[in-house]
Amino acid sequence: MIYDACVVSRDRVFAQFVRLTLLEKLDSVTVAEGSHLPAAHRYVFDLDTFAPESYPAGEILCLSRKQFCPPNFPYLFASRPLRKARLLALFGLIEPERGDGLTPFPERKSVLLAGREIPLSPTEYALFYALWENGEEPISAETLREIVWGKDNPDKNAVNLYIHYLRRKLEPDGVKRILSVRGRGYRLLRGV
Repeated sequence: MIYDACVVSRDRVFAQFVRLTLLEKLDSVTVAEGSHLPAAHRYVFDLDTFAPESYPAGEILCLSRKQFCPPNFPYLFASRPLRKARLLALFGLIEPERGDGLTPFPERKSVLLAGREIPLSPTEYALFYALWENGEEPISAETLREIVWGKDNPDKNAVNLYIHYLRRKLEPDGVKRILSVRGRGYRLLRGV
């Protein structure tokens, strides 16, 4: 049997949360503790309890509460804790809204803006998604840098540079969607 998703975690409470959430949209979801991984289309790895030496084929989502996304990490990475809607959106299991606002497309690393899909680089998407996750609350440049590049990234200007790239892509009509909040960082306006 090939499952729709496999949750790989030794944290039973967390694994059950992820399993039940995915079962809202998928037919078959199993849990593995890491010794043997069943065949699945999607995998969710809890990196706090299991760090695989290699990853299987399929969509991969890695979650951690203790570590930041390693530089040049080739798989989708998100910090814990996470909400149900966020988990479903990371796998593209929630239909994007077709309004004027911004909607993430995790599986394609792109953003839907007023019905038009805008492709982003992996770094641009990671930065966009960190802003998206924070709702419309400001998030500091330092926090964004840690989320996207990790604590050890020496380039203090990386966030400013990639915010500039995002603004060029997400504000083609001149409407401000990423605001600078003095002393507090950046804020994403979702519904504009």
